Amino acid sequence: MTPPPITLLLPLLAMACAPLPGPDVTKQIPPTRITATQTAPDLTQSDRCWGHEPPGEITEIVDQLIEVQPAQIDADGREITPAIFRNTPTPKTGPDGAGRWFERVCDITLTPPFIMSLQRALAARGLFEGKFTGALDNPTRAAITTYQAQQGLNSDLPSVAMARQLGLLAIELQGVTDPPPLLPEVAAPALPSVSTDAADEDSAEQA
Repeated sequence: MTPPPITLLLPLLAMACAPLPGPDVTKQIPPTRITATQTAPDLTQSDRCWGHEPPGEITEIVDQLIEVQPAQIDADGREITPAIFRNTPTPKTGPDGAGRWFERVCDITLTPPFIMSLQRALAARGLFEGKFTGALDNPTRAAITTYQAQQGLNSDLPSVAMARQLGLLAIELQGVTDPPPLLPEVAAPALPSVSTDAADEDSAEQA
């Protein structure tokens, strides 16, 4: 049996070596603010994963008693004059609340192909300049933080909202109702029938 010419095998080899099609991560979807809530979610749900955004810091001015003059004590240990305190406004920095919760991409979904598509999507938007390694490394996390910070979320964990905007996850449509019922089929009007005898008579008269 004669082997096929090499010219016929080249297209097949090119198709075998071509990369598998992936999601279109270059499509620009207008970003919106990523939803986060201060209410702790139900962490027992196995089909959803959550991330926690640490609270920011807030500085408040509080009144603090500061000793400006210590008490005077004699040789016997008796207080001659009491200590003098002054109510002084003092800045105090602490956490602003308990942070916020948001839905994140579950670890089981963060496979190397998924992360590589995420890196390509961030690179298409000028936020990632590293290699497409498929690893959630520091440059990738920094790009995630930059993207999500523009939408009010300060976290390097990829949120579900970001993944949907980048075309990596399907978008859930809200308020989808059942399609309208189909209209009943209407039969076409029947044409008037012509009897065979009448047709023969017309043909005879014309003859």
